[in-house]
Amino acid sequence: MARIRPKLATPLPVGVLVGVGVVALCAAALSFDSLDALGQRIGWTSVLVEDLPVIGEFKLSMLLPLTIDAQAAVATYAWLHPAISKRGQDHAQIIAIGSLVVSIIGNAAEHVMAAYDVRISWWGIALVGAIPAVSLFATVHLCSLLVTDFQVARAAAVKQHAAETSVVEQALARPEPRKPRRERATGSAEGRATGSAAPEPFDQPRDVEPATDTPADDTATGEPAHDTDTDTDTDTDTDTGSGSDTSATGSGENATTAVENAIAHAVATGTPWRDLNAADIARAVRGQGIKCSDPLARRIVAARRVDEMRRYVAAALAQGRQLGSLHPQELVDHAGGKSLDAASGVLDELRAAAARAATHN
Repeated sequence: MARIRPKLATPLPVGVLVGVGVVALCAAALSFDSLDALGQRIGWTSVLVEDLPVIGEFKLSMLLPLTIDAQAAVATYAWLHPAISKRGQDHAQIIAIGSLVVSIIGNAAEHVMAAYDVRISWWGIALVGAIPAVSLFATVHLCSLLVTDFQVARAAAVKQHAAETSVVEQALARPEPRKPRRERATGSAEGRATGSAAPEPFDQPRDVEPATDTPADDTATGEPAHDTDTDTDTDTDTDTGSGSDTSATGSGENATTAVENAIAHAVATGTPWRDLNAADIARAVRGQGIKCSDPLARRIVAARRVDEMRRYVAAALAQGRQLGSLHPQELVDHAGGKSLDAASGVLDELRAAAARAATHN
């Protein structure tokens, strides 16, 4: 079955919008004439401008329908605007409905008095004369509510932005914990029995040293390579007899450091994060004579992409953006990667931390 797509570019069909416009213009013109006559009936007969095209004279009484209709239009707009607070919308609703009621009563009263030649009473004159002042008060009060709500919302947004920025800065300042990758020891049973030191975490820096002629471990199958030349290691570790274990551990840490350096060099030379390729990084490290597997390079590149996503979020917040406006796809487009899971995890973590910080503050 073919998918049916909506063809409407606006919430309402064009025919409905045109009809509403025609009704509004006609009603405004008729109401304007009636309320103008009502204003003249209570004594607003002064001429403000003479010899105007179409209307001829612009009288003081014409300001009455303009006041009522303009107030109704402003209040209706504020009532229906989604960015205005609930309190402001409720107040605007009351003003809009009140303006329409005043317009209806004024039009009806003017037609009755004109048809039956009824003279307006003193209290009618008082009510009509009070309309401009009441309209001004209601409109100014609505504006004050909207300004107050805007200031409150802006203060909340600034507070939220500060919390988000603080959380992101803390996330960038705190290094991501990494689990040490323990290589299988290749030494003899006697060497392991002497209590060789456990492999250290990859976080600890170590100078990159080229690998010896020892065959590399097959990391894909998990089979250890057999060390055939341990002269160098045994010379430096004669007290424990565990030279082969140290060589395996040092090789893993050297590969990690070499991958980190290769990533930093690639980024420093202008390679975008989204174009980084773990296989190319691993190939470059192996070209230096250092044992490195593709899975190890992929893990490190993925971790560094997450760090770059956090830096991208920090830069976006520094430009005034909110965490809620960031999308995982935006982070992936910048830092690269094939899945949105990592970017979604970064945003969810930062948003949760920002919400907790805002609550505590």
